[in-house]
Amino acid sequence: MSASSDEEELARNVETQLGDLDLSSLDKIVQGLGDSEKETFGSSFVGIVKKFLNSEDASLYSNFLPYSINVIFGDVLEYIPYFALIIVFCISFSLIGGMSSDKNKSLNNLIHIIFFSAIAVIVLKIILSLMNSTSNVIYSLQSQMEVVFPVLLTITTAIGGNVTASTFQPMLAVLTTGIAFVFRNILLPIFVFSVIFGVVGNVSKNVKLDKFSKFFSSLFGWIVGIIFTIFVSFLTISGLTASSADSISFRTAKFAIKSYVPLLGSYLADGINVILASSVLVKNAVGVSALILLMATVFAPIIKIIVVILLLKLTSAILEPLCDKEVPDFLFSLSKSLNMLIVTLVAISVMYLISLSMLMCLTNII
Repeated sequence: MSASSDEEELARNVETQLGDLDLSSLDKIVQGLGDSEKETFGSSFVGIVKKFLNSEDASLYSNFLPYSINVIFGDVLEYIPYFALIIVFCISFSLIGGMSSDKNKSLNNLIHIIFFSAIAVIVLKIILSLMNSTSNVIYSLQSQMEVVFPVLLTITTAIGGNVTASTFQPMLAVLTTGIAFVFRNILLPIFVFSVIFGVVGNVSKNVKLDKFSKFFSSLFGWIVGIIFTIFVSFLTISGLTASSADSISFRTAKFAIKSYVPLLGSYLADGINVILASSVLVKNAVGVSALILLMATVFAPIIKIIVVILLLKLTSAILEPLCDKEVPDFLFSLSKSLNMLIVTLVAISVMYLISLSMLMCLTNII
């Protein structure tokens, strides 16, 4: 069989296998992305897969830099008015406090509470939107995993990776349901408690709740660290062991066909190679496209949180010589609390990425 006919047969097999896959749920997820994400990464999941199969993915990388710049500057322009308003409030409070009598402490405390509450409302509105965005991203990633992993496991089984598929399936089920549940329903509430104690602890000089806020931050870090370490360790060790077993089984079966099937054994083995090669190409293209969809889902929310953190720290630095230390300390403590949202998104994204990468790389057994 000539090289050109092999390539034609491979292309036909790839097209047939891609047509047999049900990727409509992933197409719906892509349609739910923003216009800028669809313009940058693609408006159809099947279209993204075909770009990788046909080596037409250069546009994805060339469009990413302008997309990143637009996201960053768009977020800065969106949040600058809020922080400018906070600065105006603090300057006004300092002027009013300077004009009032030092003897009237109750009036000064009332003015402080009013201005601090106004600032807290502005900041908490921003944080609430970031938290909702984080929750929606986790839900979207969970939906993606629930669709992508069964497709990849099915293809893995079809190319002879039975042991790998059976090993990965329970671990991926844990990631899709258990870990995603913990991140949304335990870690995000911990973040909320940390923010609440930070706000209450700064409303009045007589109420100190810094230790509670630090406790929840520490608890958050321990939970994420333990989950991440256990999951990645078990997935890596189990995946490497299963992949070796599948590779040995495949090579043994291929040798048996060549050796014990008279006359046609060599042709059958070559035909199997073409079929399995097309399956591997489709599997890897689906996996890489899922990674692109992961990037399209988490990039903008992470950048948004980073921009807010930097603006909080900048505003805190500007206000430090202009007003009492309570407001700058409050803003700076909130900027540290927001790191928990970034850790949440990065941790679940990295676990998803590692799982996809191992499914793509460890089952290329041809």
